[in-house]
Amino acid sequence: YKWEIYREDWYYPKGPPPEVGLFADSTLPNTNFRAPQKEGPYRVFITVYNSKRYFATANIPIYVVR
Repeated sequence: YKWEIYREDWYYPKGPPPEVGLFADSTLPNTNFRAPQKEGPYRVFITVYNSKRYFATANIPIYVVR
């Protein structure tokens, strides 16, 4: 498992860098995270890998209000 949060931003040509230090443990199937400090739209991504090197990914949009 790999959990990540990215700021929703269309101005980065290669995509924005992930927000760091928000997940309690980003390698578990279930985890807790803190909201990013800056207000705005984000996406929470999870990528699931198996022992045969296959993977699946999903994401959900969130909006942080301060």
